[in-house]
Amino acid sequence: MLLTLALPIAAVAAVPQTITQVRRAPQAARPAASAPVPLFREDATLLPFDPTLFGRGVAAADVTLDGRLDFIIATSGGAVLFVNHGDLGFVDESATRLPAGLNTSFKPILADVDGDGDLDLTLLSADLFLPDVLLLADGAGGFGAPTPLPVTSASAFGVAHASDAEWVDVDGDGDLDLVRSVGESGHAQNAGPASLALNDGAGGLTPRSDFEVATWNDPNVATTGVAFLDVNLDGRQDLFFTRAQPGPGGASNLMLLGAGDGTFVDASASLPVFEDDSFDAIPLDLEGDGDMDLVVANSLIAISGADSGDVLVNQGFAQGGRVGSFLDAPGAIDEAPTFAEALRLGPIAGDVDLDGRIDVMMRVHDLPPGGHQPLFLGRGTQFERAIFPTGTMITAGGAFGDVDGDGDLDLLLTSAGSAAGGTTLGRALLYINQTR
Repeated sequence: MLLTLALPIAAVAAVPQTITQVRRAPQAARPAASAPVPLFREDATLLPFDPTLFGRGVAAADVTLDGRLDFIIATSGGAVLFVNHGDLGFVDESATRLPAGLNTSFKPILADVDGDGDLDLTLLSADLFLPDVLLLADGAGGFGAPTPLPVTSASAFGVAHASDAEWVDVDGDGDLDLVRSVGESGHAQNAGPASLALNDGAGGLTPRSDFEVATWNDPNVATTGVAFLDVNLDGRQDLFFTRAQPGPGGASNLMLLGAGDGTFVDASASLPVFEDDSFDAIPLDLEGDGDMDLVVANSLIAISGADSGDVLVNQGFAQGGRVGSFLDAPGAIDEAPTFAEALRLGPIAGDVDLDGRIDVMMRVHDLPPGGHQPLFLGRGTQFERAIFPTGTMITAGGAFGDVDGDGDLDLLLTSAGSAAGGTTLGRALLYINQTR
C-alpha cells in the first residue's frame, strides 16, 4: 500500500545517522561486558532481484516441493518466482513456472484452493481496472493460466481495489473460501464493501451478496487488511478487518464471529474503542495460553499511539476474563516512533531469536528523513525494540522463513521505492539469521 501524504516539513524529526543492531540474549546467559551480537546479516548474492521491478508483496513457501523455501514476489511488472537451490542461491524461474503476461500485482497469496495438496497462487491486482486472479498449481512446481476472480463491488473509478485477502474455510465444508478486504487509506476512490466468495471444492467461487450488504460492511470506509482466527475457541473461523478513513480522523476495526455456515455476526463491541488508521494485523498467541491475540499496524501520524490499538490481548485464559474479549496493552510496542517510521504498513512475526517468544517486525513506509525497519523482540505481551540497518524504503512486502535450512528464521524485505530518497530503491533484501 503506497500512500501519498502532504505533511509540513516542520513535522520531520531527526533520527540518528548510525543505528546499532541489538540482539536480546537470554537474561541469565548474557555476559556483563558482552558486545551486541548481530541477529541478521544481509546477503546480497543469494537473491539476484532486478531492482527496476520494484518489489511489492511476498509469499514464502516450498512451491517446488523439494523441501526448500521459495519466494513469489509481486512486482510492477507482474509476479516473479525465485526457486531456492540451496548453496547455489535463488534462481528466477518465472519464465518456466509462471504463465506469460501476468498483470501488475501488489500481493501474492499461496493456499490449496482446489484441495489437491499443492499450493495455488492468488495475485491481487495493482490495476483498478483489472481483476484479481487465481493460478492453479500444476503439480510440478509451476502454475497454470490465470483465472479472474469474482469482481468486488464496483466503484466510480473501476473495480474496487482488494487491499488484502485470506483463504479460509468459513462454512465448514472442508475447502477454503476467499475473503477480501477492499479499499486503501489514502485512495478514497477505492473504498468498497469487503467481500466473501464460497469455494465449490475445486476452486470455483460463488460471491455471497448477503456478506457485501451486511450493516457492518460500510462501502464508504476502507477495509485495509483481513485476518482470520478462532476468537472465542468455538471451532469456527472468525474475521478481523482493519480499517482506515481517508483524510482526518480514523475508523473502528471490525471483529466478525463466524456461525460456521458462511454467515457472520458483528462482535466489534469486544474490541477496545479506537478510531485509528489501521493497515493490517496478524493473530498471535503472545502468552502461549491457547487463545489468540492481535498485533495491529497503525499509522501514528495523524492519530497518536496512545489513541491507537497496537497490541490487543485476548482476555481469556491467562487474563482470567472472557475468551474473545480484547483489551489494548498500552506501550507494548513503541507507540511514539520517529516520524520516519510512523507509517506502519503491516506486521510480520516469528521467533527470530529462538527464545520461545514471538517477535514482530513492522514494515514501514519511510518518510523524510528516513529510517530503518523496527524489529520488536517479544516478552509475551510486551516487546523490546531492536533496530537493525535495513536502509530506508517503502517496505511493501516481507516474510520470515528458514532459507538455509538451519532451523532459524531468515528475512526477506521488498522495497517499492522510497519517499525519503533511500538507496534501497526497488530492491529485495535478504537477511540471514545468525542465531544458528
